Amino acid sequence: MIVVDATSSPNTTNHILARTQTTDTLRVKLAATVIVARQRLSTTPHVLTLSELGTGSSDNVENRIEYLFGGKKERSFGNGWELLLGQSEVQNHLRSTPQHVSLMRYGGEFKFAGGSVDHNETMEQAARRELSEEFLCTVPKSAKLRLFDVKQTRPVQNTSYIMHNFVCLETENEWLHDMDVSKVNHALLQRRQRFHNLKASGAFYKMNKAEKETVCPEVHAIEWLNMKTAVARSFTSMNADIQYVNDYQRHEFERLNVKHRDPLFITMTVMTALDRFSGIDDIVQFTDQFDGQKERENIQWLSDGMEPHEVQQIMQERSGHHPGAGVHVVVETKSSSNSRSNEHTCTIEGGQGGEDREEDASDDGEEEGEERRQRKRKRESKTTSKM
Repeated sequence: MIVVDATSSPNTTNHILARTQTTDTLRVKLAATVIVARQRLSTTPHVLTLSELGTGSSDNVENRIEYLFGGKKERSFGNGWELLLGQSEVQNHLRSTPQHVSLMRYGGEFKFAGGSVDHNETMEQAARRELSEEFLCTVPKSAKLRLFDVKQTRPVQNTSYIMHNFVCLETENEWLHDMDVSKVNHALLQRRQRFHNLKASGAFYKMNKAEKETVCPEVHAIEWLNMKTAVARSFTSMNADIQYVNDYQRHEFERLNVKHRDPLFITMTVMTALDRFSGIDDIVQFTDQFDGQKERENIQWLSDGMEPHEVQQIMQERSGHHPGAGVHVVVETKSSSNSRSNEHTCTIEGGQGGEDREEDASDDGEEEGEERRQRKRKRESKTTSKM
């Protein structure tokens, strides 16, 4: 008998809240992602309508409809942005065994390259490494990455991530012009084939963890998506009724009995923040003035070592009367060409899921468990000393 390590809520409209509740001491980790972007202007803007997204009357647990459409029934994407995204594998091959199948978080979703920051690694070094590892590309030392945004996610599996989002613009990175997506996807296919051969022969299960990490598939394929498509796929990840992004995700969900997609609200907000910039020069000006450390201090709302009741209390305070965390999202862009400022603010009643690659959760072995126990003992010690 093969057991699938997955949870599903009978009430699908509440699945986002159910999957973001803490049950153990909270861990807060640093993460870095890379928004690989290019601009392809068109005479006709891409228009996304609410009717395309398959939402129901009770399907708005995150006020995402108001956030994206602002009371209208359609949204226009006229700045020509395209994003290079990777579709995640659905099965977590690193954690799976012959008797137990583990799932990737955000399985089958199109995401930015990114993951946890290693020890003695800067945010930008982590971003470069993750881009290279996940998209199987060589990132030269001359590559230009700009810190664009910092956000903290809601807890997923008792872990919250402070995400440092870098933008990598095609106009500043000649190596992106030479990047052949079809060749990368062929290399990803070859990696999957090699992995399955190792698995079939039994050699995979004799490898140590470091060796397994070098052969396990993480990304199924990469693809340039226009902003409308990218935002729509992130938006529908939060639908109560499942709407698959493509046949691969459908096939894997049916094979592994996955009942819902994982929410990509943070990804959607980062995408729409980028879309508010009309051109390359505006992004350059904004990132040149962006203070990542100050922004991190401003946005952090959860701390490492918090207990579940403390996290729950903060979520309630942030959301007013809603049991899920309310998130105040403010995106401000200033265009050098017209000196206009656009600000969009909303309260996200349902909160958003933490978005990260599978190692961020799958490496929770004995070492991580001991770290949690140590943090808990420290907090108990502090509490006792005050009594």
